Amino acid sequence: MRGAHIVSIALLAALAGPSHAARPPGQGTDCRKVEAEAYTQLPLLVPAGRGDRGRAPYCLANLRAEEAKVRAGAGEPWSVPVAEAGFKVAARQAGNYHWLQAREETPDGVITASTVHYFSNPGPAPTAMLQASKAELEIVPQPLPREHWRYRADETWAFLVRFEGRPLPGAKLRLETSGGTRQVLAADAHGVVRIAFPADFRPAEDDHGGHHGREPGNGFVLAVGHTDEAGRYFLTAFNHKYGQAAGAGRSLGAGLGFLLLGGLLGLPLVLGKGGKNHG
Repeated sequence: MRGAHIVSIALLAALAGPSHAARPPGQGTDCRKVEAEAYTQLPLLVPAGRGDRGRAPYCLANLRAEEAKVRAGAGEPWSVPVAEAGFKVAARQAGNYHWLQAREETPDGVITASTVHYFSNPGPAPTAMLQASKAELEIVPQPLPREHWRYRADETWAFLVRFEGRPLPGAKLRLETSGGTRQVLAADAHGVVRIAFPADFRPAEDDHGGHHGREPGNGFVLAVGHTDEAGRYFLTAFNHKYGQAAGAGRSLGAGLGFLLLGGLLGLPLVLGKGGKNHG
C-alpha cells in the first residue's frame, strides 16, 4: 500500500515558508518566542497564556495559516482569524471539548495541526466531534480523557489514523515530548496506534504545568505523513499534554512519616496490652 511515511522535517520546513512577525494573542505572550522555544519542529497549536471559562489564546508553531477552525459537538466548524501567528478561541453557547485546527496548503502538500481545548462549562460530549471528518489526514483520539481527567504517564491511550475517512493500517507515526522522548510507532491493521506515555518528567522543570498549585505536565505531539495516489504529500499532527502517573507526586518521606506516626499512635495500645499480660 502506498502511504504512511515517517514525517519529513525537511519537507515541513519547505512548506512552512517565511517566518511571520509574531505578537501576543494573549496578554504578554509573543508567538515568535513560543515557536522558537518549541520542543519540536513538528506543527503545533500551543496554549498562549491564561484563558478563562469562555476564551483561550493559542499560538501557531511550525506552520502558517490565516485562520483556525474550531468545532464543538456535532455542529459545523467556525473560523477564527489568525493575527501575527496567534488566535483566540471562544466557547460559544456550550463548553466541554473543542477541536482546534490550523491548515497550511501549498502546491506541494498540506500541513495540519490539531489540538483540543477543554472549557469547564457544560457542553456536548465529544463523540460526534471526533467522528466527523476534519481534514484529509487525521489523528483522532480514541477516546479523549473524561471531564477533569487527563492523559497520564504509564497509561496507554489509543489514536486512530485515517485518510479521507478511512483507516490507514500500518501507518508510521512519530511521537515527540517536551521531556525528550522520541519514538516511531506503527498503527495496527485497523489504523490504531496505542501510546504508553513515558514518565520523562524533569525534576527541575514543570513545563508551565506546575504553577499556582497545578499538576506538572509535559507536552506531546503525534504526527504522521502520507502521500496520495497523485503524489501529493500530507502531514498532520495532534498535540496536547500529559501528567505524571497517578500517585507519582507522593514522596517516600511522606509515606515513611505516615507509617512512623501510625506506629507511635499504636504504641500505647501495645504497652497497655503488655501491662495487662504481665499484671
